[in-house]
Amino acid sequence: MVKEMGAVAVTGAGSQLGRKVRALLADEGGAEVRELGDVLVDDLVEPLDGTEAVLHLASGAPQTPTGATEDVAGTRRLLDAAAKASVPHVVMLSDATVYGAWPNNPVPLTDEAVLRPNPGFTYATERAELERLAGEWRESHPGTTVTILRPVRTPGRNDWLIRALRPLPTVPELAVEPPVQFLDLGDLASAVALAGSKRLDGAFNVAPDRLIPGDEVRSLTGVGPGCGCRRSWPIASPAGASAPGSARPRLSWCPTPCTRGWWRTTGCVPRAGRRRSPARRPASSPTRSARGPASARAAARRWPSSPPAWPWPV
Repeated sequence: MVKEMGAVAVTGAGSQLGRKVRALLADEGGAEVRELGDVLVDDLVEPLDGTEAVLHLASGAPQTPTGATEDVAGTRRLLDAAAKASVPHVVMLSDATVYGAWPNNPVPLTDEAVLRPNPGFTYATERAELERLAGEWRESHPGTTVTILRPVRTPGRNDWLIRALRPLPTVPELAVEPPVQFLDLGDLASAVALAGSKRLDGAFNVAPDRLIPGDEVRSLTGVGPGCGCRRSWPIASPAGASAPGSARPRLSWCPTPCTRGWWRTTGCVPRAGRRRSPARRPASSPTRSARGPASARAAARRWPSSPPAWPWPV
């Protein structure tokens, strides 16, 4: 349940996620929602003045799957404006990719796990930098709180990322495929609104309690996970030739310039938060639909089978 609030500022308010968050804040919390403009160019101090919190949901899309965005510069500018306007609480939307896809990742990953974004995956390294900036801002302004949310793949938010990590039939049939998690957009919106209204402090995973096994993803999409490169490359595993109790090779990296191979053959499995996570409410849980099989499997079926328009590394 979203607690009653006063004025709240939201970046990315026009996105699918932003519209859902605005509706929750206004309908359930009775909040005055102020939509912030472009965090790179617009004046931010005046609309932030007198607000109880700023929810930073805006996120840029890179020109290529491994390209950079201007999110770090925009976030730095937003935090500077929040300090000048004496905003007491910031909700920062990060991403579960900050954990990196590594063979020695525990399953599941808690929100206390070390951040190890894969080198070359700029989107993930940028999210880690956003979290660092938010932590510095909190330390520099006593009495303030910061909520960092790390959602898993969420259709309707950063769909370019879901397309970039889509499964492709380039991995051998005998490969052990990693499990996949999907989160409903409405559940993520509930987590954001709850974090803002309750002024949660710290970092939280936003993830379903259950996941889809890799072989089931193959059956739902008709293909298996692969690196997505146009060339055919051998796959090796520096962590071991086979998974325990199985003769099938466990893939953990792809020796191509395509960093996304880590995610398609290893992945990571975050678990919903350690404290009273916004993703683990007992009543009307924000992960209710992602926990049930229908929503997650529907998301897997929506994975496009054709590549997006941007060039693929080869």
